Amino acid sequence: KQWYQRRVAITAGIVLAEQIGRDIGCVRCTSCKSAKDRTSMSLTYEYCNILCKQHDFHTEDVPPVLEQFRRDGTRYHNTFKNIGSYKYCFNKLQCKMLPPIYKPPPGTFGDGAQQT
Repeated sequence: KQWYQRRVAITAGIVLAEQIGRDIGCVRCTSCKSAKDRTSMSLTYEYCNILCKQHDFHTEDVPPVLEQFRRDGTRYHNTFKNIGSYKYCFNKLQCKMLPPIYKPPPGTFGDGAQQT
């Protein structure tokens, strides 16, 4: 449980850094090792934060919109271009280890998704 709390704290720090950078007009790049799946989770979460801050979007509306971004948005369509399948390359164990804000919706990931 302690490792999980640490991951959540680190994630909160990343989100805070993103918000501060955006507030002061920094140029920033978000990318994981392969610039695909974890990047998609981070960017879609950030899209929702921008909706809340700049467009008076209510935070209680974030979870369904976040899921919609991850199911039908541009980042989801990139999965097909990357691996030929509409699945993020996460297996069940990886999804379990991800902080809640970075978990893909059920049915959008799977052990069968392979990088090409």
